Amino acid sequence: FYERDNIVKNYYKLLALPGRYAQSAEFIEIQSLLLECIKSIGDSLFKDGNVQSGCEVVINENEVTITAGRMYIDGVVRETKETKLTIKGEGVENITARIEETVVTEDEDESLLDQAVGSSSSFQPGCFRVKQEVVYEVDGEGYVVATLYDGALRNFIVEKPQMDVISEVLARRTFAE
Repeated sequence: FYERDNIVKNYYKLLALPGRYAQSAEFIEIQSLLLECIKSIGDSLFKDGNVQSGCEVVINENEVTITAGRMYIDGVVRETKETKLTIKGEGVENITARIEETVVTEDEDESLLDQAVGSSSSFQPGCFRVKQEVVYEVDGEGYVVATLYDGALRNFIVEKPQMDVISEVLARRTFAE
């Protein structure tokens, strides 16, 4: 997959010209520029690891369950699946969240074949897909979302998103008036 580093060069957008071919790298660049713009807005409002909803930590002996929810990581509010982890229950243990990225082809997902029946590209492969999922681990790489001490929840890290702080200030000012 080809992609030029347009962010470093301060390129803002791509200009298509009549009569010229579009390059596959240019489609990827368009996506990257758009995602970077969205991420810069998200990063001004949220911190990586901010829980938007759910993601509660439930401890039952040496098993930790993190409920399904939504968490901001790397520029996107992501859906998280319920996850069960085994802990030692001794000393300090951190529950971390990270993004796991895989490339999906038409071999793994047949719906990626062209669905335009009757066309010359009917059932031909097209673009691969990049799949990103939140993975929880005990003492893994990523963002610490909870800290356990001797098997008990010591700290559930839920930093308030900036929008929540702004809303609280506005509510206090409105109430005071």
